[in-house]
Amino acid sequence: WPFSVFGWPDMTTDLEQFYPTNILVTGYDIITFWVSRMITMGIYNMKKVPFYQVFIHGLVRDSQGRKMSKSLGNVVDPLKIIEEKGADVLRYTLASLVTSGGQDIKLVDEKLIASRNFINKLWNVSRYILQQEPVLSGDTGQNPVDTWIIQYLRQVCAEVEKCYEKFDFNFAVEKLYDFVWGEFCDWYVEMTKLHKGSSQPTLIFVLDSILKMLHPIIPFITEEIWQVLIKHPWYEKNYKKQSSIMQSSWPDVPKGKNEALSADIRLLQNIIKTVRNIKAEMNIPLDKKGILQVAGKHGDLTTYVPYLKFLARLDDVQFIKVAPKEKCSFAVVEETELYLPLAGLIDTDKEKERLNKELEKIQNEIAALEKKLQNQGFIAKAPKNVVENEKKSLDEKKYHLKAIQDKMTGL
Repeated sequence: WPFSVFGWPDMTTDLEQFYPTNILVTGYDIITFWVSRMITMGIYNMKKVPFYQVFIHGLVRDSQGRKMSKSLGNVVDPLKIIEEKGADVLRYTLASLVTSGGQDIKLVDEKLIASRNFINKLWNVSRYILQQEPVLSGDTGQNPVDTWIIQYLRQVCAEVEKCYEKFDFNFAVEKLYDFVWGEFCDWYVEMTKLHKGSSQPTLIFVLDSILKMLHPIIPFITEEIWQVLIKHPWYEKNYKKQSSIMQSSWPDVPKGKNEALSADIRLLQNIIKTVRNIKAEMNIPLDKKGILQVAGKHGDLTTYVPYLKFLARLDDVQFIKVAPKEKCSFAVVEETELYLPLAGLIDTDKEKERLNKELEKIQNEIAALEKKLQNQGFIAKAPKNVVENEKKSLDEKKYHLKAIQDKMTGL
C-alpha cells in the first residue's frame, strides 16, 4: 500500500491515476510503524513518494482521557453514535475537536449534543427561509443590513478557506459556528423580518454560501437542504443548475468593505444587547416597552431605528442633546449614552444598586489601566499601537465613569 493494491508491479491504469496521492491522514501513533515504511517502500519500488502531505491528528479517547480498549470496556462505537445522533453530528464533533498539532480528543456526550443543536439550528433557519413566499426577482444587498451580512460573509469565506487549506478544521468549525448561529441567525435573520421580500435574495445567497462552506464537514444535511434550495425560483433564475452541492463552486462573494457600516451595525447590536440586559436585570415585563433616549456620539444610528425598536422591544427611540431630568436607567455603549425613562417601568432603588455595582467595576478597571500605563517597563517594551489602544480604552472608561456619576447624582 498504496501501490500494491493497484496492480503493482504492472503499471495499471489505476496505479497511474492514484499513485502518488495528495495526502495521508493518520494518527501520530503509527508514524514509525506505517507512515515512514510507506514512504520508504514507495520510493524504493515506484521511485516516487507515495503522498506529498501528511496530516497527523491525535487519538480519540474516552471522557476520562483514556485510550480505548476492550479490556477497559470504554470503546465508543461510531456506528452507534451515527444511529442515535447521525453521521453529521459525529463528523462535526470530531472536526471541532481535532487539531493540526495532534492533540488527543476526549469524545464526550456534551460535545455531541452541542453539535446536534447546531445542526438543528441550521435545519430550522433553512426551513424558515425556504418556506417564505418566493420572490422571483431582485438583487442581493437591497439595504444596509443586507450589505453588512454580505460583507461579513466575504470575510468568513476567506478565513474558512484558509483554515481548510491548512487543515485547521477546528478553527473552520469555530468560525462557521460563530457566523451561522451568531451574526446570521441571531442578528441578520431577525432584522430581515422587517423586510422579508426585499431581503430574500440575500437570505438565499448567504444560505447557499453557508451550505457550501459546511459541506466538507457535514455533507448529508447540507446536501439535503441544498437540493431544496436550488428549486427556489430566484436561485433557478440566477444560478447554473448542478445535480449535487459537490459539483458546485466555492462561494463567490462580491468584494467591497465599508468600515463605517460595520461600526454602525456593531453599535446597533451592542445597544440592543444593553437595553435587553437592562430590562432583564430590572425585571421589566415584556409588555412594557418604554422609550429609549440616545445622546452622545451615535454614528448613523437614526437609519436603524426600526431595528432598534423591533429587536429591543421599544415604543420609540429619541435622540437628545441634554440628559433628561426624569429618573432613567442609564448605560453607556462606546461613546453613546442611553437613557430609558423608568416611570411606570421599574423601582428606582434597584437602579441605584445596579449603578453602584457598575461604578465599582469601572473604577477597578480604570485603576488597573492607570497602573499598567504608569509601568515604564510596559511603555518601553509594548508595541506603540498596544500602548495607544490602552490609552484610548482608559479615556473611554473615564468618560463612562463620569456619565455614571452624573446619572447617580440625578437619581
